Amino acid sequence: RDFHARVQRGLRHIQQSSASGSRVAVFSSGGAISVSTQLAARAHEEMVLEFNWRIRNCALNEFAFSKDRFTLDSFNAIPHLDDPAFHTYR
Repeated sequence: RDFHARVQRGLRHIQQSSASGSRVAVFSSGGAISVSTQLAARAHEEMVLEFNWRIRNCALNEFAFSKDRFTLDSFNAIPHLDDPAFHTYR
């Protein structure tokens, strides 16, 4: 719960401090990505682990946000990894 709350505070900070129309890049671990995905999908907290099992290494995840909105645009994309040998999960 503490980790979940820290991720949520970080997302809220990005939402509140970013100018309208801006792009923000965040590099993170699978745990923070899983919490962000769970929040964007408005899924139960138990889904964090389910999302985490599916995140590929180096995957791109895109979220759209405003001051009061946070949604998922894409999840687990790997178009930059054209060699299947690089398609790993852990």
